[in-house]
Amino acid sequence: MIYGLLFLASLYLAVFFFHISGVSLWYPAAGLRLAVFLVLGWRFAPGVIAAEIAAVILYGILHPSTGFATLTGVIGASLMPVIYCLAAFALTRYVDLDIRLRRFRDMAWIATAAMIVPLLTAVANRLWQLLIGRLTAESFLHSLVGFWIGDTIGILMLTPLLLVWHRYRVAGTEEPQPRLSGPAGDPRPARGHLLVDFALIWIFLILIYRLPGWLEDFASNVHWYLAFLPVIWISFRHGLIGSIAGVLAIASGAAWLTSLPVQSARFHELQIFVMFLALTALLVGSVVSAMLTTEQALMLQNLELKDTRAQLEDKNIELEIRNAELERFTYAASHDLKSPLVTIHGFLGMLEKDVATGATERMQDDMQRIRSATGRMSRLLDELTELSRVGRLIEPAVEVSLDELVAEALEANADQIAACRMKVEVSPRLPIVFGDRLRLLEVLRNLIENAVHFTAGEPDPRLEIGVRDGGSESVIFVRDNGIGIDQRYRERIFRLFEKLNPQYGEGTGVGLALVRRIIEMHGGRVWVESEGLGHGSTFCFSLQTPVTES
Repeated sequence: MIYGLLFLASLYLAVFFFHISGVSLWYPAAGLRLAVFLVLGWRFAPGVIAAEIAAVILYGILHPSTGFATLTGVIGASLMPVIYCLAAFALTRYVDLDIRLRRFRDMAWIATAAMIVPLLTAVANRLWQLLIGRLTAESFLHSLVGFWIGDTIGILMLTPLLLVWHRYRVAGTEEPQPRLSGPAGDPRPARGHLLVDFALIWIFLILIYRLPGWLEDFASNVHWYLAFLPVIWISFRHGLIGSIAGVLAIASGAAWLTSLPVQSARFHELQIFVMFLALTALLVGSVVSAMLTTEQALMLQNLELKDTRAQLEDKNIELEIRNAELERFTYAASHDLKSPLVTIHGFLGMLEKDVATGATERMQDDMQRIRSATGRMSRLLDELTELSRVGRLIEPAVEVSLDELVAEALEANADQIAACRMKVEVSPRLPIVFGDRLRLLEVLRNLIENAVHFTAGEPDPRLEIGVRDGGSESVIFVRDNGIGIDQRYRERIFRLFEKLNPQYGEGTGVGLALVRRIIEMHGGRVWVESEGLGHGSTFCFSLQTPVTES
């Protein structure tokens, strides 16, 4: 139904718009017919042929002089869609035509079909008209050439336009645009200028085609050859779409602006000119579009390569950090694990002597030191085991209330806090964060334990836990008024087995390294702020805030 109405409209368009001296310059119906068969396929051929025949009959009823409503007219009109259907089948099945026209070879096949298919339909139709007596032998050749070139121009004008339109509407792809309209060095493509360029071509037509004598001699009149310039120009600016727009402007403008009568011989020259103009523009436009598509693909590949290279560099840096950490781990682990063993071995020897001499008090002291060394070794092994597990989550990442988590961490360290009489202040209404609850609890417990450990000697120890606004993330801080940290060691303290203040007890040097690895596993950051020794420390870490919270 829709195709029949469009086909009927194309018949009227050929008669009333692209019509010179009683003959149509080109036939939009030919381009519409081939495009429909290429898009829908040969399986829809019966419906398309029936709709076209119905449109021809209706046109013949409205215009009896055409003879379309007669049986012979219907038979003659039926020959053309059958030939076009076979041509579309051959193009899609045997030459692997991509109707999206992304390659130059696809446009070349459309141009080839535009030359061959109309010739076959012109011969069949004109012979049929000659057979039924509606065409004389003297006018056969002239009518055949006009029919052939008119349909060829119709295919060149309309079929690429409809196929590109189909690509935009259905396939959802985008025509790459050249970079010729922006400032020098501007990488953005030229967009939104097609209508302006189309208007410029029409102004060019008015200036050139209205000059006196432009129809008198096609071969020697330079005005005709000037028409190639704007077509090639718009093809380079906008690719295949630009070439289609330019050809439509010049071809339709040539028919519409021409009010002078055209002699029969000159009419064919005009048709041939428009045909070669369309061929040139479409082939140039398809070459430009193919080059732009290739350029765009290369740009995407380069971007992907840059991203891959950046990822590899990040992985290499991470690997170097891990290797350095592994070296420190190997050295420090061997040293720290060996130290309790040396202690145990030494005091076992002393215990043996004390047993031999019966020194009971010294035996108790020896056993206490051995027990302390074994406890330290056990604690170190536990923390190393925990550090090795950080790479995988214990629980799935969920929304976690920091209020509940801080309360639980303070409860776990309640004895140490009470022992040093530390004042604790927690900000109200801490945010909800996203992560592994057990791992985040480890972070808070380690930071609170660290604060308690390094404020034990202060006369008025204080601990403050709060949050800062970090935009899309929450920044949580744990502040104390302990010994503080020298600016030189703000990064070093997060390394494995780093103990900057051994006089503050026998820490393992694993706690802050564990904190850093957990926070980085959650995609956050951890750092320390301190004005120096004697001014306390503020440990900060960032976590992702759920969308509902932010």
